[in-house]
Amino acid sequence: MKDSSARVMRIWMIAVVGTLLLSLCYVPPASAFTGVLNSTDLCLLGTGSWISSGPAGIKWSASRNTNDTCHYSYTLNHSGGATGDFILELGQWFGKSQILNAHGDFNLIDVGWHRALGADPAIPKPIYGIRFGDASGNVTRVEFDTWSMPTWGDFYARGDEELGKLANSVWNAGLMGEDDDPQAPARDGSVGSHILVPKAIEVTPIPEPSSLLLLGGALLGAFALRRKLS
Repeated sequence: MKDSSARVMRIWMIAVVGTLLLSLCYVPPASAFTGVLNSTDLCLLGTGSWISSGPAGIKWSASRNTNDTCHYSYTLNHSGGATGDFILELGQWFGKSQILNAHGDFNLIDVGWHRALGADPAIPKPIYGIRFGDASGNVTRVEFDTWSMPTWGDFYARGDEELGKLANSVWNAGLMGEDDDPQAPARDGSVGSHILVPKAIEVTPIPEPSSLLLLGGALLGAFALRRKLS
């Protein structure tokens, strides 16, 4: 009986110690990753006066919310004329319902394939992504939350001219490449003239230290109760 109790005690103590070690290894959400691309350094390409009269630029940030979702923010600026559509690349498993708390200078959202044969004749190659449509102004802001982690991808934006008309447009130079998007970890700045987009797998929530300590306390309490009953 003593040997059995000793084994149980060892198991519970290992569990408690493991829980406490996890709490020490907890890494809090990182501060925002930020980046900027501009047409002046040829990191943005495009057509029409957005490029010829320039400069055009895009800045972004990707950060972790307290509930473990990720917050994304984008600001596109260009010379003259309003933005019609802002298209952001997504993973092909991504659906509209996974975009949370979206707000900014746009009036509609849809998710799907965007190709040169459709409303976006200047787009260098097809993009599966989210379209923030009926945007406004020459400074366009888009923000939203999602469970998807940031990784490197592309964007495309066009002016509010008649659909299918080749006019003002802009995209990141990395979209022109033949290779897949970089697999490098998210960081400040840019990799290969790409921007951070929500293409990675969904976030696995990480227990906070307080939750881990509560779990450890519960294990100790359960062990004490077992000792008392036996």
